[in-house]
Amino acid sequence: MTERIKTNASNLLDEDKTTPQISNYFGPGNALDGKLLINGEAYFEGSECSGKITAVTEDGALFFGAGTKIQCDVRAHQVVLGGTMEGKIEAERVRITEDGDFSGNIITRRGLTIDDGARLNAKISMKKKRDK
Repeated sequence: MTERIKTNASNLLDEDKTTPQISNYFGPGNALDGKLLINGEAYFEGSECSGKITAVTEDGALFFGAGTKIQCDVRAHQVVLGGTMEGKIEAERVRITEDGDFSGNIITRRGLTIDDGARLNAKISMKKKRDK
């Protein structure tokens, strides 16, 4: 199962990135309601989440695969959305894949990638690193 998860997460990354080291996995049938602090990277697949999710490490990444339904504020170095999300994303890099559907606010400092077919209804702020 770990190889499948890494392959799925790799497919969500930009082409120039390496395979992530997934340290946390939330699969189908799991639900989160509250606050979650993640060490490292996390992959959500078919999960339901509400509340707040933060990757606390400097290079932390959150991957939301197909079938994931999120009503959260998320914060990480990198966020990749392939599911459905309503809320706020704050990250250095954000990618919404062709299966992604986002509604809310995005704050990013390094880049936003929107794949063909992705759905987006958002207020987007691109800030310099020193801006808070």
